Amino acid sequence: MIEALKSSIVVYPNGIMVDLNDGRQGIVVKQNPHVCDRPIIQINKEQGRKLAKPYDVNLANVLNVVVFSCKID
Repeated sequence: MIEALKSSIVVYPNGIMVDLNDGRQGIVVKQNPHVCDRPIIQINKEQGRKLAKPYDVNLANVLNVVVFSCKID
């Protein structure tokens, strides 16, 4: 039952703005079903500068990057 509950909880919902510990900023665009606290982030800013071409980072594959803070618009 605990595993079922964990898989149904979303720590960072889609659409939420997040700051990563490495200075990048982005928006949660997709969830990883078995890793509820490691979503896929569309990076749109690096070191405060807006990117011309956003790109995705899958936090389930990049373990040294974590969500530092989040904002709800």
